[in-house]
Amino acid sequence: MGLGTAVTAVISRGIEAPVAFHVANHLVTSVLNTTLAAGEAPVFERSVGAGGPSYLILMAVNVAIVGTAWWREHSRKADTQ
Repeated sequence: MGLGTAVTAVISRGIEAPVAFHVANHLVTSVLNTTLAAGEAPVFERSVGAGGPSYLILMAVNVAIVGTAWWREHSRKADTQ
């Protein structure tokens, strides 16, 4: 996620897009963890072999956000020329 936000900052030439993405990412993750914890404290498992499809989905969303930022900046440059 750190690499994705860094690349988004460079592409968008600002800090607003990465900050908004970071806040949205944590909000969605917190809501999902709390909802799926069934009343117990949410646990983020980091041991070997604990990863699953949810991690791949989060990585795909990170890549999609970077791609969207690049596409928007690229189309904005084309409109100003």
